[in-house]
Amino acid sequence: MLTFTDESKKSTIQNFCLLSERCNSARELKENLIYSEYRGINLNSNTLNDNDLMQLQRLTYVEDLSIANTKITGECLRTLLFIPGLKVLDISHNRTLEPYLTANILCEFLQKTQLEELDLSGNQFGCLELLALIAAAYTSATQGNFKTLILGKLEHLENHHDDQIDLLYRGMQTLAQINPAVTIECSTFAGYEMYLNNNKLKLY
Repeated sequence: MLTFTDESKKSTIQNFCLLSERCNSARELKENLIYSEYRGINLNSNTLNDNDLMQLQRLTYVEDLSIANTKITGECLRTLLFIPGLKVLDISHNRTLEPYLTANILCEFLQKTQLEELDLSGNQFGCLELLALIAAAYTSATQGNFKTLILGKLEHLENHHDDQIDLLYRGMQTLAQINPAVTIECSTFAGYEMYLNNNKLKLY
């Protein structure tokens, strides 16, 4: 059984900042960011926008940042991506996210960051944007530390765009031959692979 001393409890509190549904303005964010040495910050399900989040750039020790279900467009990523120690970033399920803007920023800067894992699930990226993001993930893995891109379930493509899913899946397979170390977590691709395998079995 794990036990915590008073000192270890203090260290845990200082290392992680959980502000889900509790921080909805730049003022509240500033008031709640008590320490500058946070390793992980969770700001999910708040109404914080790009400008509000810019103050996070001063937290140079942050390794894990989650800003899912907020009010960002993606513009803040020009700054947040370059938090020196940032390794894990979750920007999933952001309805206000601008897919084209976000994809362009990520494709331009991802390989220049220290990021290892990026969660984009639940956002409405189009086929070409997703293809560019997948390619950027493989490029970043080759030139840096990137390991995992999370896309989740591509519901907006599943019902009427089988041709686009096929394009994305085959593009991912081609890139995987160049750098197999990258993990693309996508239940849509997993389901499509199962569909292809079942069809092959029917032919025999």
